[in-house]
Parts: sequence; structure tokens; C-alpha cells
Amino acid sequence: MLEHETAKLAELQRDHTAMVRDYQLALGKRSTAEYEHSRALAADVSSRGHAQLSYQQQWANYEQRLRDRDFQLAQTQLRVDEVENAIATLELEAANLLRRREEVAEALTREVVDLVLDYEELRRMLKVV
Repeated sequence: MLEHETAKLAELQRDHTAMVRDYQLALGKRSTAEYEHSRALAADVSSRGHAQLSYQQQWANYEQRLRDRDFQLAQTQLRVDEVENAIATLELEAANLLRRREEVAEALTREVVDLVLDYEELRRMLKVV
């Protein structure tokens, strides 16, 4: 039962991670669209005068740095999510290996008990004969 719950939790964590990754990608796409829009505005402003253009360029550079930072954060989060997914997968595999090891140990124990019982029965039969 615990294994099922653990597997379900791992699946939910992977789903959550995928959703967060999709959200971060959407933010990155939105930032790119905003950047393109900002560049179009900067081109339009150039016809209004040098002072206003200088201000808009400085603002656009500032916004671009923010978008670049957001994009880098999104990329880093994606890498973190990938590592967390890998860790979750390894933990699940380790749990499965432990469960299998326990099953094998139980089977070997049963086999040893059966062999000991057979041995004892043969000893009793030899004493009778």
C-alpha cells in the first residue's frame, strides 16, 4: 500500500514539475513577445526625437535585462525540474529494488525452511528404519 502511495506521490510530483515547466516556458514566450513589442515601440519613438529615444532605449535595455533574468531563471528552473524528476525516478527504482530484494529474501527463507523440514523428516525416517 505504501509503495502504491509512494508511486502515486512521485507521479503527482512529476505532473506538478511538468506543469511548472510549462508555466515557465509560457512566461518565457510572453517575455519574448513583450520584448518584440518593446522593440517596435522603440523604433516608433525614434521619430519623436533624440531625447525621448534615449530614454526609451534605456528603458528597453532595463526591461530586456529583466526579461533575460526571467528567462535565465526559467531555464534554471527547468534544469532543477529535470534533476528532481531524475531523483524521483531513482528513488522509485531504489524502492522497487528494495521491495524485490525483500521478496527474494523471503523466498530464500521459505526455501531454507522447507529444506530444513525435509531434512528433519528424512532423519526421522532413517531412525525408524
